[in-house]
Amino acid sequence: MTPLARKIIDEVAEAHDVCPTSILTKSRQQRLVFARVEIAKRLRAHGYTTTQIGRALNRNHCTVCFYLGNTTTKKPKLQPKWKRPRVRHLNCYCKLCYFPVEPVEEPAPPTPKRPYVVAYAGASYRWKERA
Repeated sequence: MTPLARKIIDEVAEAHDVCPTSILTKSRQQRLVFARVEIAKRLRAHGYTTTQIGRALNRNHCTVCFYLGNTTTKKPKLQPKWKRPRVRHLNCYCKLCYFPVEPVEEPAPPTPKRPYVVAYAGASYRWKERA
């Protein structure tokens, strides 16, 4: 650890009323985290990289990026973990269905064909249906 980093850690520890060695521990107490954030911002202002700041604070450089607000990850989608299941109705037009099914038009019953008279040289006429 460089003398500048040690000096900044001591100043911030005194300002936050914490022990300098407790800042370097794995504790996640709020006052220690705020002290680490301030140390990271001061070291960054002096030109330290996130890796160098991480070594000085006993942290991963990704944690230091989080302290500095340099995260480039997307924010998580705020969706509930469980959704009420939607009921699907078969052959239905209600708004609850995912995919309303269009009704299938059944073919109309065949219309009876009009009979007609067929003339032939026989004794009588017969009515026949048209083809």
